[in-house]
Amino acid sequence: MFVNMVIPVLPSFGEIYVSCVTFPTQLGIYSFAVILNIMLTGYVMKNYAQGFITRAYKNYSQYKTTNMETLIALGSLSACFLFLFFMVRYSI
Repeated sequence: MFVNMVIPVLPSFGEIYVSCVTFPTQLGIYSFAVILNIMLTGYVMKNYAQGFITRAYKNYSQYKTTNMETLIALGSLSACFLFLFFMVRYSI
């Protein structure tokens, strides 16, 4: 019973899997997805998160206080840094 549940979760070693693993050396649909993620991350950080980050920094530096904008800024920055970490980790 347990083996039947685990085996479909394991990755298949076929032609599709090989194209995903060889991402940095070959261009394909996976490299398009990575480029799309880079563009979306930059767009969201520039247009939406920048205001939260600057206001959170201003509130903390001037008033020594934190609020909900601080949580949003920390969450968006941590998501951006995690994305950059995974890009560097899996592209090298």
